[in-house]
Amino acid sequence: MALKSFFTLLLSTIILLTGIAQTKPLSEVSVDLGSGVTTGALGLPYDVPFRLKGAVTANLRKINLTYEVSSSYTGKKSKLQWTSRGGAGDELEWEYAGDQTEWRFQVGPLHPNVPYTFKFKVTRVPDAKTPEKEKFKVESYKILESLFNNPAGISPTTVSGAESQINQQMAAIVPPGQTIEYPNGNPYIIHLTDPPFSDLVDVARTARNNRQLLIGRFTSLGNALSRSSFSDFQARLMLLMTNLSVLDPADKALMESLAHAANNKYKAVTMANVADIVKQPNHRIKETFEGTYTYNNGSLQASTAVDHDLLQLEINFFYKLINNLKKTDGTNYFSAADIAILRILTITFLDPIAVTQKNNQTEDEVIKQVLAKFPDVLADKLMSATYIVHDQSFIDAISQSSPYIGLDAGLSYIPGYNQLFIYEGVNFYFMPINKDAPLSYFHKRRYWWLKRLSIHFGVTQALIKPENRRYIDLIDGIGSIILGAGLRVNRIVRLNAGYIFFYEKDNNPLKDKKHLTIMPQLSLTFDINIVKALGNIGKRLAINP
Repeated sequence: MALKSFFTLLLSTIILLTGIAQTKPLSEVSVDLGSGVTTGALGLPYDVPFRLKGAVTANLRKINLTYEVSSSYTGKKSKLQWTSRGGAGDELEWEYAGDQTEWRFQVGPLHPNVPYTFKFKVTRVPDAKTPEKEKFKVESYKILESLFNNPAGISPTTVSGAESQINQQMAAIVPPGQTIEYPNGNPYIIHLTDPPFSDLVDVARTARNNRQLLIGRFTSLGNALSRSSFSDFQARLMLLMTNLSVLDPADKALMESLAHAANNKYKAVTMANVADIVKQPNHRIKETFEGTYTYNNGSLQASTAVDHDLLQLEINFFYKLINNLKKTDGTNYFSAADIAILRILTITFLDPIAVTQKNNQTEDEVIKQVLAKFPDVLADKLMSATYIVHDQSFIDAISQSSPYIGLDAGLSYIPGYNQLFIYEGVNFYFMPINKDAPLSYFHKRRYWWLKRLSIHFGVTQALIKPENRRYIDLIDGIGSIILGAGLRVNRIVRLNAGYIFFYEKDNNPLKDKKHLTIMPQLSLTFDINIVKALGNIGKRLAINP
């Protein structure tokens, strides 16, 4: 009964040990993508999955990882297909989600004592404020502008040429050491129908149409300003401004009032001030609408941009005169020809030109908005920097005395002899063994056996006083020798069978002789390193590794 109770306690303890050992977390190896240096492990773990990890650096967006046996491996690669969960050759992908500080890959079990090459393809987003990227935006728009201003018009040939130029611009800003990854190996060609280029195309098309429209209107405006009727109007206006008293009091007050009180920029400018602008040489009005002149400190000055407030000021002035001014005797001050030329100028040319110029300003703002939100075409097209990490270490087993040797301890029993022994021994495996690797990883028949089967050699000590008083230890003070074969049941438990070598006294109690005896034995053992790591459980079993 004592023997049966002990076996029950032993089996319960083994089950507990097995459950605890299964919870070991995955090993982690840190990788510096910049230098290819790995830290955190003596070599890469084998037979078990592990994690590669690294810091998420600025602008990192995606990492693609592939790994395979290095070209330096001199063995037969066909013999390495012993696990169905290796993962080598498959591409793993990590993508930035906006809040990670580390990237991680879970790598499948590797083979022991084999060099591997890990290839990281790193996709980064170039700094949105870099001069190169800003230049690319601007140059892309200029190319589109040139396309729409091409005298040859828009044709498949001119469109293809613009697309080629834009692609050349994109290729020109690729930082050193980086390349654009082409899907399916085919060079990616930017098409003008692709956003955001389609947005710029729309803007450029509208701007071109506006410019073409303005060219015709400015020509017609110049012709109208050159008419003698406008010169006659200017002469009468200049004469009026020297003596406003000829006007009816209401119109006199009008000519002395502000030209456009609602115009914040020029709200202090009077009708008399605008009249001074209008009486300038004819082409000055046209030049203010073209944007080459503006009004500042009471005089016209050269400019490089359209002053929309000034245009509204001039238009408002002409609209106030279109209905004519009354003299003190009730007659019209301006002639019918004067009013006719004012209507033509204001309604036919100046007002539409101002609207078109305002639209152009809006288009300029739209251009700025499109460019400000211009997506990172480099990242979209997978601009990748490639890093190669060569790990040719002999994995973590190199730190052990031998990757083919394991230690275990347990109980040994001699069938028919009714004797129980404590067993401590050494197992010699046929290939490196990682005790952290579940045996479920190994499926192929050959390696199913090689990862489980071993030859064992050990020493026994009687757990209880031998009932057979003829038994004598083979080595006095140490114990008897066991030699046999064992099979791993799981990561901890082993079943062993073999022979025990001991001395046995002669059957005749009167003779003081002994002879060598060899008998079959069975043993149930567990991994001594795991018990040592688990601490107190091993002590309770009286095992001192």
